[in-house]
Amino acid sequence: QDVKTENRLTPKNALERQLSFEKKVGRKAEAIVSYDRLVDEQIENGVQFKERVSESIGKEYVEETIEAAKYLCSQRNRLKGRKLILSCQGSSANQYMECLKAMLDIASPEDIIGFGGFCILSKSVKYETEFYEVVNKGFPMIHDRGIDRVHIFGMGVFRVLVQTDIYARMNGIDCSYDTSSPELNSVFGKSFNPV
Repeated sequence: QDVKTENRLTPKNALERQLSFEKKVGRKAEAIVSYDRLVDEQIENGVQFKERVSESIGKEYVEETIEAAKYLCSQRNRLKGRKLILSCQGSSANQYMECLKAMLDIASPEDIIGFGGFCILSKSVKYETEFYEVVNKGFPMIHDRGIDRVHIFGMGVFRVLVQTDIYARMNGIDCSYDTSSPELNSVFGKSFNPV
């Protein structure tokens, strides 16, 4: 992702950057993620902060996100041996669902659907409620398209991860997650306790 900058690459250049990174580390990636535009990151006076963008700006970001996923899908043959992760975004549950529907229109059963834009979930009950709404509506749609894997980006609220895993299992979906929450919290003297 491009953070701490308003500069964006083209979808083509974003893919080339990922492939260059593969060469640099000498290992083929398991998956390549579409170049989504984050709805929960803003920059003001050169300082990045976590806050959801407005619905009108979110609409532009979703359109960019969909176009980038379309480009990635157009490179499917070139990327053989790697999964494609089609990452969704949205400033509201409705906008998110529109993005998800667009992703499902271009997805293949071997793809992974990515859920971005919820790393700020812990900042508001509203975001958590929207996340559950998206998951409750979205997981059955994903399953109906023959896709059996979802990845949740950057969200580390344990109770939400547990609930998400339950929804995933109910819909025959394997769910993976990434978060820096345990590491960041440990720096501040907190420890993880699932109870």
